[in-house]
Amino acid sequence: MTDILCRWLNNELSLTKPVDQQSFAREFASGYLIGEVLNKYQLQDDFDQFSQNTQSDAKLNNFTRLEPSLHLLAIPFDTNLARDIMTERHGVATRLMYQLYIALNNKKKANLTGVAMETMRPAAPAKLNAYESLMYKERLKQKTPRQTDLNLDALVARFHDKQIAMEKIEFEKRFVEQERIQIEQQNQRLALLERSRIMKAKQSEMVAKIQAATVHIPRPPPNKTLKAIQIRKDNKTKREALETMKSIADFEDQMKLILPPSKLDDNSSVSESIDLQYFTTNEDDKDITEAIDLIMPAPNDDYINKIRTRLQEDASAREEREKRRRKVLVDQMTAHENQEVHHALFF
Repeated sequence: MTDILCRWLNNELSLTKPVDQQSFAREFASGYLIGEVLNKYQLQDDFDQFSQNTQSDAKLNNFTRLEPSLHLLAIPFDTNLARDIMTERHGVATRLMYQLYIALNNKKKANLTGVAMETMRPAAPAKLNAYESLMYKERLKQKTPRQTDLNLDALVARFHDKQIAMEKIEFEKRFVEQERIQIEQQNQRLALLERSRIMKAKQSEMVAKIQAATVHIPRPPPNKTLKAIQIRKDNKTKREALETMKSIADFEDQMKLILPPSKLDDNSSVSESIDLQYFTTNEDDKDITEAIDLIMPAPNDDYINKIRTRLQEDASAREEREKRRRKVLVDQMTAHENQEVHHALFF
């Protein structure tokens, strides 16, 4: 249908503006081409007052002048239809032009002019159409916004679009900034992880070096602890003391047997006299008594004192050696405990 109308408008009527399917609604939105079509058929005498402008006032003027002519052709036309054509609603202009095409062809076939059609109308419908035209004009003025309002709406829409574009740009900037911050945080996190890994590797290497440099001193066996050593030392001291006392006692007994009784010791004089009397009274041992009388020396207290002094010095020297030995053992045990504590701290 649109192709038929385009051929009719472009070829037969030769309108000032060619129309096609894409621009059909836009070209007829101002109402100028509709008036031109009616003027071609001598139905629009005031076509010289039509405007090709697309502003709101021009559209209101054009569609106000089109209404009587369309009613003359018995084409239904009201303010709603006019507003739909002004706003380029899809299919409205095509439907109106098709109705106009049918009505004009019928008029052409009847060979009727505009004046003839006007005179043929009854008086009552003509008067009614006049009132309807007045109402149509008032309603169309009310429904048609002013050009200043349209300009303001267009300006607001343009700035609204600009605002949307700026918000989109700002959103993209924030998005890019957030992406940059996230990438930077991720790089910092990776750097910290790498630093932690390096520190752990260095720490492990240091621990390995310490372990390699550590001298492991074995624990002493139970029989070589300080307590066991002290017990053995005390037992040895007691044993040496007993052996020394026994040796001294044996030596004194031998000396008593060999030496004559001394006046210095009143208590031992009786026993010594008894022993000597025993030796003298025993007939079997006369030779021994004679030998004793021959080799009996003088009292030798200095010799005994020297022996006792030497024994005391030996005991003191042994005690000093034990003290030094004990000190060395204590130092060794302290160093071993320190190494054990150090080993426990690192492992």
